[in-house]
Amino acid sequence: AELEWAHREIRAPFAGVIPRRHIKPGQTLALHAAAFELADFSALEARLSVPEAALAALAPGQAAELIADAFPGIGFRAKVARVAAVVDGKSGTAPVVLDVEETGTPLRPGQLVRVRLQFARIAAAVLLPKAAVIAAGVEPYVFVIDQGIAHRRAVALGPEQGDRVQALSGVDPGNEVAVLGQNQLSDQDRVSVIRSPALATVDAVAAR
Repeated sequence: AELEWAHREIRAPFAGVIPRRHIKPGQTLALHAAAFELADFSALEARLSVPEAALAALAPGQAAELIADAFPGIGFRAKVARVAAVVDGKSGTAPVVLDVEETGTPLRPGQLVRVRLQFARIAAAVLLPKAAVIAAGVEPYVFVIDQGIAHRRAVALGPEQGDRVQALSGVDPGNEVAVLGQNQLSDQDRVSVIRSPALATVDAVAAR
């Protein structure tokens, strides 16, 4: 009798959460039929497809951050676990797997996230508002406003972060740049600022 009762028990192979149930109370269960799905939320991973041009900059252990629209303002730490060795010929991308380093997060399997990868750590960077950059032609440029005069400055750009982009050359911290109406400006034009958001300041940021 004890053996017969033991055969009626379904034991989970590991501790987890049941996201789906395939049987109902009183239902006869066929041999090898699926009864439940069991998920282990303590070891989450994120999967993404990365363009082949960016693969050379990826390596296992590289830091990353996951951002979910369901949890605005919160980033979840992750790291690159595996980078596929083969590129898909149709899409030109390769699968990359990230391990979520934090435990007990509100993230759930199947949830869509955005991934921010850290390719390099810059000791100090000059950050320029992306809205100030005019990319017409070959060389991007901005207009620096100094004492009411617009000065056209060619800029070399680096990595982007949010609404800012690193300026490798062309501007200095503290410069005021035009972010509204700059497409109508020419070098040495005299300008009058009517709306305060028309100018933004170039920042210098040190790595933390």
